[in-house]
Amino acid sequence: MPTSAPDDAIPGHYAAAGPETPPRPPLEGAVDVDACVVGGGLTGLSAARELARRGASVALVEARRVGWGASGRNGGQAVAGFAPPMTRVEALVGRADARALWDLARGALRRLEEDAAGCGLRRGFVHAARRRSSLRAFAEWAEAAARDYDYPELAPLDRAGLAAHVASPLYAGGLYDAGARHFDPLALCRALAAGAESAGAALYEGSPALEAGGGAVRTRAGRVRARAVVLACNARIGALRPELGRHVAPVESFVCATAPLGAERARRLLPSGAAVCDDRRHVDYFRRLPDHRLLFGGGARFAGRPPRSLADFLRRRIAAVFPELAGVEIAHAWSGAVAATRTGLPCAGRTRDGAWFAHGYSGEGLAVSTAAGRAIAAAICGDGADFAVLSRIPRRALPRPRAPWMWAAEARTRISG
Repeated sequence: MPTSAPDDAIPGHYAAAGPETPPRPPLEGAVDVDACVVGGGLTGLSAARELARRGASVALVEARRVGWGASGRNGGQAVAGFAPPMTRVEALVGRADARALWDLARGALRRLEEDAAGCGLRRGFVHAARRRSSLRAFAEWAEAAARDYDYPELAPLDRAGLAAHVASPLYAGGLYDAGARHFDPLALCRALAAGAESAGAALYEGSPALEAGGGAVRTRAGRVRARAVVLACNARIGALRPELGRHVAPVESFVCATAPLGAERARRLLPSGAAVCDDRRHVDYFRRLPDHRLLFGGGARFAGRPPRSLADFLRRRIAAVFPELAGVEIAHAWSGAVAATRTGLPCAGRTRDGAWFAHGYSGEGLAVSTAAGRAIAAAICGDGADFAVLSRIPRRALPRPRAPWMWAAEARTRISG
């Protein structure tokens, strides 16, 4: 039976498999710093660490625990680029900014070699095709990526080539990305937090922000006065700043980890150890874990009730990909909110009262969110080139009361974990 966790614990396999970490104390009383970061996910932690390394005094407040949100419970797949294809990105921002955004994302992937080195980091990703039409698109993108983005890491796969990575009858072929990474995202959050603290930042847990902006952040028991306020709340930003919440929608994504499959069977199903994501709009994504479990996610929902049993829901999706795993034991099943935008691209900028923000990675934020945090920190310290590129991405309010799947189709993007 899948395990469950109390409300104040981080749900999912990563927390259960990793070492226990004692909670940090909540903020109490008044604090004066150069910068206050709201949110202990990848964006906020990256911003806090970079600011502290640049000599700023930093306080970070997190409502629950570091990594409690999507940053610490996602599928752990970091790929180049963004949720929409780069042709769509070019149409939104122009060729020059599209290339600048791509380079920002690529730089974030390269930095993960160091930041996630102790987090079970592995290379290799397969975009698997259920539809033969996807194979043509994959081949075209591999050619364009090498020609226009200096990224020769992509290799189209026919059915026989795919078998070296995925033993499933469901797929007609795919696209192999040698430059992508996958790892334990909660371990990365904790590593970034430790790095921020080593550089001098103060991190407070159990400290939800009640007000944030205009040079101050107020929690239940404390207040931070700061020259710069960074809002890094992602899917939860609407509760704190409703005007920012108009641009993102929380999308629930579902993930599980099976009981150990055994080394032989796990390697037979995923021979190369590459992470995999398919070509559905609400994708299935999966990878082999170091202890030979299968981590599997899929079936994101924009609204409505979650499945009655996440374990049963995901077990059926697993069986569609790997028929021999029908009835497999699910050790942990959990969900988390992805922040989706109308364009599929992140939102970044400054509020009217001067707070800095970045959020809305639309399911492809594991690398980009860290880049956004560093870009904010650099801009606060006077180096605003990367943040300027992010802030030029068009921000479009959600077209309420239209159904969410209508604007998702308009964005031509996929939603994953």
